[in-house]
Amino acid sequence: MARAAHAEGAVRRLLARPARAQLITGPAGIGKTTLARAIAADLSRQGRTIVPIIGVAELRAVPAAALAPVLLSASRGRGERNATGAAGAAATADTADVAHEPIADTPDAVGERVHRFVAAVGSHAGEHALAVDDVSLLDDVTAGVVYQLVRVFGVPAILTDRSGRRLPGPILRLVNEGLLDQIELPPLATGELVEVVERFLGGHLHPDTTTRLEAASQGNPLVLRELILTAEARGCVVPGALGIEIDTVSHATRLVDSAREQLTVLTDSQRQLAEQLALSQPWPEDLAFRADEAALRGLVRHGIATVSTVRSRTLVRIAHPLLTEALIADIGPDRRVDLARRAAAALLSTGDDDDRRRAVHLLPEDEVEASELEWAATAAASAGDPAAALRLARAAERRRPTASSALVRAVALSALGRDADQAFLDAAERAEDDPRRALVALRHGQHLAYRCRDPRAAAELARGVRTGLDPSATALLDAEVAKWLAMVGESSGYEPADGVPPIARLGGFVTEAMFATMAGDVERATEAVTLGRPLAEAHRTELPHAESLLELSQFLVHVASADIRPARELAERERLDGDADAAGMWAYTLALVEFHAGRADRAHDLARLAVRQLQWRDFTGLVDVALSLEHTCAVVGGDETAIALVREQAPSSDIKVVLQRAEAEAWALVGDGRTDDALGVVCAAVEEGLRQRHHLLAALTATTAIRFGRARAVSTLLDRAADASGSPLCDLLARTARARSRGEYGECLDLVPALTRAGMVAVAARIARDAAVRAGAGATRTRARVAAAHLAARTLPDPPRTPDDDEALSPREWQIARAAAARHRSREIATDLGLSVRTVDNHLASVYRKLGVSGRDELAAALEGRGDSPPPSAPPPPPARRSPSPEVPHPHAATGDTVYETTIPSSDAVHP
Repeated sequence: MARAAHAEGAVRRLLARPARAQLITGPAGIGKTTLARAIAADLSRQGRTIVPIIGVAELRAVPAAALAPVLLSASRGRGERNATGAAGAAATADTADVAHEPIADTPDAVGERVHRFVAAVGSHAGEHALAVDDVSLLDDVTAGVVYQLVRVFGVPAILTDRSGRRLPGPILRLVNEGLLDQIELPPLATGELVEVVERFLGGHLHPDTTTRLEAASQGNPLVLRELILTAEARGCVVPGALGIEIDTVSHATRLVDSAREQLTVLTDSQRQLAEQLALSQPWPEDLAFRADEAALRGLVRHGIATVSTVRSRTLVRIAHPLLTEALIADIGPDRRVDLARRAAAALLSTGDDDDRRRAVHLLPEDEVEASELEWAATAAASAGDPAAALRLARAAERRRPTASSALVRAVALSALGRDADQAFLDAAERAEDDPRRALVALRHGQHLAYRCRDPRAAAELARGVRTGLDPSATALLDAEVAKWLAMVGESSGYEPADGVPPIARLGGFVTEAMFATMAGDVERATEAVTLGRPLAEAHRTELPHAESLLELSQFLVHVASADIRPARELAERERLDGDADAAGMWAYTLALVEFHAGRADRAHDLARLAVRQLQWRDFTGLVDVALSLEHTCAVVGGDETAIALVREQAPSSDIKVVLQRAEAEAWALVGDGRTDDALGVVCAAVEEGLRQRHHLLAALTATTAIRFGRARAVSTLLDRAADASGSPLCDLLARTARARSRGEYGECLDLVPALTRAGMVAVAARIARDAAVRAGAGATRTRARVAAAHLAARTLPDPPRTPDDDEALSPREWQIARAAAARHRSREIATDLGLSVRTVDNHLASVYRKLGVSGRDELAAALEGRGDSPPPSAPPPPPARRSPSPEVPHPHAATGDTVYETTIPSSDAVHP
């Protein structure tokens, strides 16, 4: 996996004037050489000849040893271009004349050959790039050559090296002179890890497997690869209902043996500290210093330990997961217990809760107080580790059965998908006061509503429990019951109670924010989210998902405010860094964003992922909604199987599901040519949504009718949603439907930029297309055709395809139109795109006809927006010569064509 974010920045800096050398560093196996190869390949595609140089420890004392393959290749006159970076073995054509005879073994001959090599490459610096692997292992002569080519001649250079190694003097001079940038390559992010493993295994990973692989590999690609290959060889990779499961995650013996060799340099004191770290990492740096400062400095010097800052804490950990396994594997049972006790005592001395939790995990159960086991179990449950929570809760119960330990056991069993009802009953029986009984009933109800998907049973349970409770304790239950009743269509609002305990206030704010966002009441929802956030942090143990639920409401506030950029950014950030249990929820929100952006293909992939993740963990009751969205996307894509599934679904009382299923069914009916029936389905669902005060989702469902050409039928419904909610998005959609219904195409086009900012790109594309076909001749129609062509390039067409679609510019026509408007001649365009001049002129004739213009001047005016008002943003004109584009290739561009300019313009809704 070539990590594009790192590669693109490095290429940009290497091609700058003056070029800056790039040094990629990181631990063994992190992917340094892979990234260097990707960068070198990119440079090669842009006409650079790659000169590969590889440092070898055994040849470090041999002058010019690292240059020998290059010089030998040149002497044989091979001179081919090499796009494989540091792993290649070819040299440049310009160095072919350096020597034509075998390399002499005398120092003078080698020196002369090196001198001529430097002169040949340096004199054509703009045509070459150096790719140097393991730069710290270069001999002095080669290091000096690299310095001279970079410093004197400005030859771009991409270098790699392992973190912690001492750089040769000439390379250090590049650093000191400001000519070298260092790229510290981080571990694979969760999304990257999942992507590469799923690509290799050919299926989706079970979320628990992802967690185990992350922990075992620490994001190291080499270690990850060996883990997967070892698991396959041992038959531990098995398919499961929620994805591929890997029963045991362990490293191959040969890799552990290799790691052992690195540990042979350690002194006894260094090894003892390393073993304690391996068992209980990470440690705070000051704790490790107090334990043995000299040993710690030695571990860092040898590359066995690393020091990094995480959330304002400076932490020490073993540098590589293989080193960790090698250290632990060699610790005998008795010594392991002794080291664990000493490590636990050290961690407990810091007073930090994270350190305290790790200490409890280290010690034998009979050496830990029951209260500490109970506390650690609760902390593990809050941290999203149900397996550890279950183990610790059971240990605590064996020592002292309490309501708290039983509740943690029940919550852990629920999270693991096991039968948890008896554990909840045990917790209820042991509860010593009304607040505890209310909390047990709340968590039991959440299990019934979300895990068992029976919100009615949850509401009935809560009603039965609250009868005998003190009123101050019932407020916590009441807030959640309102949500459960909404899921069965029996509640449409919630009013928070006054004078209740903080935890009940938190529950109230979460529920109030949810109802306010559904109603489109941006101001009220924002206030509830703001007031709830401090309480969510304070009560993370009792209500671990409150923070994620408040962030979901904040996402919907952005959507209701008609501003998709912060909504998407929030969802992507939370999906990456937030609660792992909320992964399905955020995948669903991003699928929704993509669907309304007109990208049902991307939305389908995200919705399918969301369904699988929500089946694993769902604390919001979204799994059925996500499933309906998956079906909707599949239907829009023409999947006959999905159409059958939509029509076989059992009725639901959850209005969110009702609305999403209506969209799926409507698109299926449109595909059958039954547009009137589709309209009836949409209007009935929207009417029910408005009755239940779900104005925001009802308005989104109403856009389905606009997208299949029946804006007039939902105009009044959208007016009602806008009037009742005050939501800017509802108001925007109502104005759009009104303008389209009245045939006010100029106003429709005026609304296109706002619709794009709101993420309603599919709606914008439809009204622009309608205007392009139906508006009268003149500037408005020309402007509409430009807008329609622009939006067609970034969305997929909704079904069914109509003759009107043929009036939109094709990707190739759009490409040529932009070049012509930028005053490029037909011959220049033909050369850049690999077409004939006649083909370019034929395309231009089609563009003129579709846009209603008669030449390049009118075309330029149309694309620049010199009409009755500016058109939506368009992509920049293409460069005069072929070069890599930072834009995203159009998904429908023919694979056989040169598509470097066929791009989707950047937008908030598609590419934030």
